[in-house]
Formats: sequence, C-alpha cells, structure tokens
Amino acid sequence: MEDQLIIGNTARKHDSKRYNWKLYVRGATQHVDTVVITLHPTFKQAVRKATEPPFEFPSRGWGTFEIDIAIKWKKGGVLYTSWNLQFDAPDVSKVVEIPPHLLATQGSAPPVDPASTPADTDLNL
Repeated sequence: MEDQLIIGNTARKHDSKRYNWKLYVRGATQHVDTVVITLHPTFKQAVRKATEPPFEFPSRGWGTFEIDIAIKWKKGGVLYTSWNLQFDAPDVSKVVEIPPHLLATQGSAPPVDPASTPADTDLNL
C-alpha cells in the first residue's frame, strides 16, 4: 500500500431522508500535500480543503452525486479525479496508483557509467 491511495466514502443513515457520510483519501498519504474536493453546488461550503492527514471530509445529505477531487503531491503536480458518492454500503472505495516518479527517493537514480560521461561535463550536482 506504499504506492497506492484509497479514495472512498463511508455512509450511514441519519434519519428517514438523510445520510451522514465521509469522503476520504487514505493509504500512502505521506506523498500528499493537499486534497481539495468540490461538492454539489447546493452545499454551503462546496469547496473544501485538507492540508494534512487524515484527509477526510464529513458531511450530511440526502442524495448522491459526483465529487471532484484534486490531490496535490508533495513533490509537485496534481492528480485530478472524481468519486461518485455512494450510500449503498457502509464503506466503499477505489485504489489509485501513485505515479512512480513521485515514489523515487533521492539517490535512487540508476548509476552513471563514468566511461560514458565526458570529463568536462558540468553535472550541476
């Protein structure tokens, strides 16, 4: 799970018409800087942001809809995805693979063969 995020939601009935639900981004969140979600425009605060784990967004509502999600990576770049809010099960989710270039650590680049590198090349190290 070191290279995956789990995006999903929990839901439980609040009353005869509404559900308490929570959208979440879990898993390898050490690679995530910020998560911004955009809910249906009928919500008072339709755009919500979390800048640290847990990346969870609790709410209450009566209907399902598509939620836009922007995940900003600590190493730069943004993943845009979406999630269809679901009330059919207490917890539903999908796996999102983290791009391999975001998983690379310093010093993990392949070694350079000195014979193939000209001596007068500035490597900007």
